[in-house]
Amino acid sequence: MSSRMSMEWHSTKARLGLALLLSVLMILPFASVYAAGSVQGSGVVPTGSDICVEGTVIDHEEKPLDDGRIVTASYNGVSIAAAVDEDGEFEFDSGLTPGRWNFTIDVVKEGEEWEPVTPASFDVQLEYGQDDCYQIRFKLRRLMTVVVIKIDEDHNRLADWRIRAEPASGNKFAISYEEETNGNGEAIFRLTEGKWIFSELPPEDDDDLQYENVIPQWGTQELNVEDPGPYTIRFKNRLNIDGCIRVLKQDVPPADSGDAPFPLQGWKIWLERADGTVYKSGYTGADGKIKFDNLPFGPYTVVEETRVGWTASTASSFDVTVSPDDGGCILVVFDNAQSEPEYCIEGYKVDANGGVGLPGWTITAEPL
Repeated sequence: MSSRMSMEWHSTKARLGLALLLSVLMILPFASVYAAGSVQGSGVVPTGSDICVEGTVIDHEEKPLDDGRIVTASYNGVSIAAAVDEDGEFEFDSGLTPGRWNFTIDVVKEGEEWEPVTPASFDVQLEYGQDDCYQIRFKLRRLMTVVVIKIDEDHNRLADWRIRAEPASGNKFAISYEEETNGNGEAIFRLTEGKWIFSELPPEDDDDLQYENVIPQWGTQELNVEDPGPYTIRFKNRLNIDGCIRVLKQDVPPADSGDAPFPLQGWKIWLERADGTVYKSGYTGADGKIKFDNLPFGPYTVVEETRVGWTASTASSFDVTVSPDDGGCILVVFDNAQSEPEYCIEGYKVDANGGVGLPGWTITAEPL
């Protein structure tokens, strides 16, 4: 009897233990979520002070920016601001709640010109339960305006010249830029601080243009770009400008086709002097164009070859006079239309005995 009571008592004890274990297991997940972000096991309800965000602001050389900029955090109608300190750091240590917050830095400061390297505004999903503060970073670079003026020896402004700005030795975080001078002969750069080397090239269509450097003597110049700007530098050249003739050769489709003219490649074009001698010749490229440059000023006749199966829509030659008044270059356009194929039959009438040609005989060709 006592043995049976002992077994029942142990069985009851085991059931009670199992029930207690199940109760604890059911409570634990709830307690874990509830305590996330609070003092471990304290049961304290999380507050905004449990989420923090720390950040840094650096320039394009990875150095801290200590200029007192303002960073704003916004979410669901709430906006919080933090100032960047002398070490380029800022912190949001209160007021943050779980959610997708937007962080934005004020790029404009005291009228200076800055641009973001990293986005100036981005979102971060904030949640409770972080061991440390969220870390974010903004990267900005300050820009200085450098105006490059391109002139000839008579101080005429020159358009379409290519100006290149390359970082000098030691300017490690910069990249090269290239701009073309505008109608006022100016190329405008916005560059980061540091040493830059400027060089020039003639317009792309005039790669073989002959010129002499006047200022600077060696064709390049170095500039240390630093606060305050802006800067203005000049390139001055003596241009050895000769004449130029550009020729465009194109196939002109029938007017009712609605098609545009198409360039013709491989057509021979030549220039004749006033005395009829050929001065230069060449063939049109894939774009239907050919350029004759470095021509002495004066009269020329531009001539195109004629081909079977093509009818000239324009004259097959043009008389032109190349002079500085044309800007040094003249455009000549040759238009051709493809014609219906034409055939010829050539024959001989001979004496069968001696193979001697017989003149005066009438030969008739009739369609079958």
